[in-house]
Amino acid sequence: MKMKLLKAVILCFLMSAFTVSALADTRIDTVSVTVTDAGTLEAGESIGDVTVTSSGEGYYVENAYFLNDHDIWQKNERPRIRIELYADEGYRFSYTSESHFSLSGFGATYSDANIMDDGSYMELDIYLDRVTGEGTSSSEDYNLAWDDYTATWNMVYSTDYYEIRLYRWNSSGTSTSIVTTKRSDDGEYDFTSYLTRSGNYSFRVRPVDADFDTGQLWSDHSPKLYIDSDEASDNRGYTDDSGSGNSAYYSGPGYYDTTDSQYGPGSTALGQWIQDDTGWWYRYNNGGWPFSSWQVIDDKWYYFNDQGYLLTGWFQLNGAWYYCGEDGAMTTGWQKIGPYWYYFSNSGVMATGWNLLDGGWYYLDPSSGALWTGTFTPDGHYVNANGLRLY
Repeated sequence: MKMKLLKAVILCFLMSAFTVSALADTRIDTVSVTVTDAGTLEAGESIGDVTVTSSGEGYYVENAYFLNDHDIWQKNERPRIRIELYADEGYRFSYTSESHFSLSGFGATYSDANIMDDGSYMELDIYLDRVTGEGTSSSEDYNLAWDDYTATWNMVYSTDYYEIRLYRWNSSGTSTSIVTTKRSDDGEYDFTSYLTRSGNYSFRVRPVDADFDTGQLWSDHSPKLYIDSDEASDNRGYTDDSGSGNSAYYSGPGYYDTTDSQYGPGSTALGQWIQDDTGWWYRYNNGGWPFSSWQVIDDKWYYFNDQGYLLTGWFQLNGAWYYCGEDGAMTTGWQKIGPYWYYFSNSGVMATGWNLLDGGWYYLDPSSGALWTGTFTPDGHYVNANGLRLY
């Protein structure tokens, strides 16, 4: 009882001190910075230093540097800069939304901002215009090639993973249709299960950063791979470990009749959503369907189980928890599910423990992932009704 009373007294004292201090400081409403020198932003040139100046009252730029984690600018790359700012005595940073920033120089645009140390310190991330020139990220440097039915390429960027998009050419060789888009982190992908129709195929790649957009564009097309009718027939019965199968070229996870089946969000360049008595699944235009894998369809990520059916709600993969909404799309960012708030990373993984988000520290239950609010955390910190750590 005495311990609870002591904690309550300490809490009241700290909250009062925090309030008085906050009221005494002048809030910085707008942060204005200008990139005055960024070096030569051309592909093939070295990534050097960057100079940033401030023009507002109550703060100053302490440091600025590029976040791009390699030495040479690549074709179409988007430079990202972190700017470290400090508030003058009697001032504090209070806002992180884009409308509170004025940016100029080299096409500067807002990316993200975080406030720390009770408003005395801010980290501001901005983008610049894309790098110009050809440099080293041309398709020749990717060295796009086919090894039998496996697409291969050079990993010219240090990045989290690559997206690989497979195309099939029309008979006249004048246009393409998208067959599928996949992920890989090792410079190759086996497309055997998707080469199920005779004709020419090619692929393109692009690097992707899981935490923020590196700004890379798709490469040019790879050399073409011709699949004859015998190869296509063999590939329709092929199943591998990557989560794609074609064991029934004109059917899918459950038997369906096009006159009776329920069609989902609609057809796309890749295929069509279909609903049977068990649930929703996705049929590619080549007759195959995804299973035991994540798939990107119309710029949203979906997960299909080992039977090929779309998962919704909570599920666990490789020790990580994910949540997909009623439409099956992967959830990211803050989400209220039932009575509790949760946070999901850009890759969909549920966060746990302490996390620095939107400029503040939040504690998410190590087991359930639910946000703690209005209480003391196990390590003695207090979080307010919104989950923000006060001390």
